[in-house]
Amino acid sequence: MKHHNVGKGRHMQFAIVNESKDAQISSGVVEQIAAAVERQLYEHYAPFWESSGAPVRVYPDLKSVPTQAALVALLDSADQAGVLGYHDVTPDGRSYARVFWKPIRGSGGTLTSGSNSLSVTVSHEVLETIGDPYASFWGQDPSTGLLHALELCDACEAESYVVDGISVSNFVGPRFFRSGAGPYDWMSQMEGQAHITRPFETLPGGYQIVATSMSDVRNVFGKEYPEWRRPGKEHAAARTAKRLAKSKEVVT
Repeated sequence: MKHHNVGKGRHMQFAIVNESKDAQISSGVVEQIAAAVERQLYEHYAPFWESSGAPVRVYPDLKSVPTQAALVALLDSADQAGVLGYHDVTPDGRSYARVFWKPIRGSGGTLTSGSNSLSVTVSHEVLETIGDPYASFWGQDPSTGLLHALELCDACEAESYVVDGISVSNFVGPRFFRSGAGPYDWMSQMEGQAHITRPFETLPGGYQIVATSMSDVRNVFGKEYPEWRRPGKEHAAARTAKRLAKSKEVVT
């Protein structure tokens, strides 16, 4: 695996650990996914967000993961129905993500090809973790007053593109969260034609977490969002419920 040069002072890093029992998810496949996502962070996310990338490394087990790294665990079975992956924060403030292979495979997904794939789900969760490590930021649409959770991939989560033969997730840029000209997502910038055409837009296959106030957090689904995935966005452990819980902590 060829890594980008990592300078001193970079604090964000990702550690992928494969805990799946499926032999299809070989060490070679995991290394390819890690390399593609790392390249995406350094070459696409970093300049688009005027930020910095982050190394993405593969570790053999949980014991070998550096304490400062955000853990990305590849697991077989999901916590809740319809969940392919999610990112969160431990009680002591450490960012982490979980990606679930069985629901991806069971819904016709693949390892590394297409929008419904293990690689795209890893990319999705890594991008959203680096974009908002504590899952607490919001942007406000001045035309509606709605607050939109700063989740980088949800609005366009049905879209993917290829890095070194590996599918990765499309993602929005900072212009998505404010009024003004685009491009609003990476694929629009890369291809020169608009995918997301206006700020705060939800594509047909995507969804967003929105709030009318900090005590009213809910989901808005695109018209083509799969029905089988909706329960995974609405259970008690979902990002929507957790953002609502966090906002109630702030309000009270």
